Amino acid sequence: MPDVKLIPSQTDLVDAGVVPPRLRGGECTRCGLRFFPYQTYGCERCGAAADALSPAPLRPGGSVFNGATVRVHAGEDIRAPFTVATVLLEPGLAVRGVLSGDSRRAVPGARAVMALVPAGTDADGNPLHELRFEVSA
Repeated sequence: MPDVKLIPSQTDLVDAGVVPPRLRGGECTRCGLRFFPYQTYGCERCGAAADALSPAPLRPGGSVFNGATVRVHAGEDIRAPFTVATVLLEPGLAVRGVLSGDSRRAVPGARAVMALVPAGTDADGNPLHELRFEVSA
């Protein structure tokens, strides 16, 4: 999977070269806070400077906290209907993502795992992929 090309909005957020893909998060070496997306401004919990922050890939899955199905969407980046869910990756760390597959499974507590799905092509005709969450039964 090392030659997987992501949609432009996800290139800095996702490590697509590993299976399963992982979000590029970070950790404060002073207080242990884990966060997403990775940033170098400083720790939002303890105020440590940027040199106390280090990249930390996040677990590739977690549990669904809640979700909402979008039925009307004016944007061109994704066609409705689609479901957005809040997924708890680890204690204290929640991310929102679009689900792929059957969104009826997206009930609180359901297992959700990151996956790359086809998302069209770039201007040169190369296939693009998008990180989504797949909910298991």
